Amino acid sequence: MTVKRRVTLRDVALRASVSPSAASSALRGEGRLHPDTRARILAAADELGYRRNAVARSLRRSGTGVVATVMYDMPDEAALRRPKSFWEQAVFGYVRELASAGIGNVFVPAAESQLLATLPADVVVVFNLPQETADQVVSVPDGVPAVRVVSAEQAASEAPESPANRPAGRVIWDYHAALGQVLSHLVDAGARAPGLLLPPKPLMPSALIRQAHHDWCQEHGRPELRSEWADIAAGCRVLLDAGCDAVVVHGDDAAGDVDQVLAAIHSAGLRVPQDVLVASISDGARESELDPPVTSLSYDGMASGVQMARAVIDGLSTGRFLDTAIRWDLRVRESTVRNAVS
Repeated sequence: MTVKRRVTLRDVALRASVSPSAASSALRGEGRLHPDTRARILAAADELGYRRNAVARSLRRSGTGVVATVMYDMPDEAALRRPKSFWEQAVFGYVRELASAGIGNVFVPAAESQLLATLPADVVVVFNLPQETADQVVSVPDGVPAVRVVSAEQAASEAPESPANRPAGRVIWDYHAALGQVLSHLVDAGARAPGLLLPPKPLMPSALIRQAHHDWCQEHGRPELRSEWADIAAGCRVLLDAGCDAVVVHGDDAAGDVDQVLAAIHSAGLRVPQDVLVASISDGARESELDPPVTSLSYDGMASGVQMARAVIDGLSTGRFLDTAIRWDLRVRESTVRNAVS
């Protein structure tokens, strides 16, 4: 999924070779600017397609224009400058999208959530994956709306009648639906026993994807074939020896991992997709460059972060924070289409 970055006031200022404050004055029709300068700024705004953000203007009039984001696993500042992992990219996309709407963000560690009582914010966003721990329950100040980032399982288990479990809104990550897309596609493509290849180090989504795989196999009466590899090729061979005829790969570097899986299948004397189907749960689109191109779930961190931010921005704009589900697209390629290769 490609997300087009919103044009900001700073972009207009750079294009017109003026300061952001001068650009802001010109766009508001205020300030003592030379007519040529004002015209140059307005022309730059038109060229870039800039539109003044109604959310930011409204917040400046009636609120602080700040979002407080509570996290259990705080992002590393250096990592956010060059985000690599899925969650680093998601947080980067989230913060950048808020900034493009003129909204500030302050990170608060969950263990220090008492700071929220003294921090002026229009909304508190709690990254609540995988789940709260007993010693890190976040207390949101009275009168401040809270948006929680939760899994679909957490959302379903919350008691709606309990005030503590009644957030203003939720951003829901439905791993069951996401993995179900991939597994159902493999079955439709002819797989009888799809297996899941997981990394040995439990990335945060891995536990949820593991549970989603277990539940899907139980629901559809399929053998529960799953391998948590220390060596990718060895993990793939474990699945093949167990009768797996389709492999789903999950990892932060899925494209590199899938390339090794393709090699392991070839070394076993099998062909993709004729003998074994291959798909990945990935955070990029490099799978399209493999041989054969590999079907993947567009598990894109940056785009997911943007979706989270837009849910918050929409809530600030309307005053109503609704439940929003993160969406991922399945990109079908030759690795799961048996009639695509003779």
